[in-house]
Amino acid sequence: MQTGTLCGLTVRFRQLAEIAVLAPDPLRRRFLMGAVAFALATLAALLVDIPVARWIKSGGFSRLGDFDSLVTWSEIFAHGVGVSLILVIVLVLDPAHRRHVLRLGVLSLGAGLLSNAAKMLVARMRPYDAD
Repeated sequence: MQTGTLCGLTVRFRQLAEIAVLAPDPLRRRFLMGAVAFALATLAALLVDIPVARWIKSGGFSRLGDFDSLVTWSEIFAHGVGVSLILVIVLVLDPAHRRHVLRLGVLSLGAGLLSNAAKMLVARMRPYDAD
């Protein structure tokens, strides 16, 4: 006999654990293949990342001419001032959808805040430290 919600949750968790353990072989094989795919993608990212970092350190962007200025100008869309400017433009140019601007602002600025918070949790070397 079950008493209270806690025992009901415990029983439900046990049932879910049994389902996971007793999952059919094709499902387990699919999860294993997914894990292997992610591990290979991580290895491929590292194999590409190291040569790209060395190329940038040796002045790779300066060889591309205008591409460097394009990257610099694209930062406005990833900056809080740039996002605010875009929101004001949407407010002025699309008055019929003003009710969506708050959600758009919260999502775009919130994503930036979340990514900055995640970056603070990871110890990493800054580009100016390599000089």
